[in-house]
Amino acid sequence: MASENTGFIVSYYTTGNGTKLNREQVADRIIEKLNSGSMTCGNIARTLKLRKESLYNVLAWMWNQKMLTKKKGNKGIYEYSNVKDCLLSQLFYPTPDQVEKQFKIKDRKHYHIENGTSKGYGGQKISYGDSHYNSVYWGE
Repeated sequence: MASENTGFIVSYYTTGNGTKLNREQVADRIIEKLNSGSMTCGNIARTLKLRKESLYNVLAWMWNQKMLTKKKGNKGIYEYSNVKDCLLSQLFYPTPDQVEKQFKIKDRKHYHIENGTSKGYGGQKISYGDSHYNSVYWGE
């Protein structure tokens, strides 16, 4: 698999057959392959005829987008699988937006540095009022 590199952005991926695919098309093909079960990156690369190095990039993007999940298999190699949505959890558990609507924010407390105590590195209390810089004899 070859890729055209324009700076740091890869615009498309080329399979072993010479087909040029963008990232979303590669992701769709990966999801189709994962419908049959979980697979390692090497297995996906062999079935799709893509290089593993480029496939790791697409798989990491898909994992960040929460399109698939990964877990370590028996041999310590990551296996990728589709995200399985539980219909009962969608029915019974509230969404984060619904939970947020249940609460009402009455007041907020803002803490500033001036309101806190002055403490040094060792926890000693430092008094800034008794300095010779702000003495009545300083200056003129």
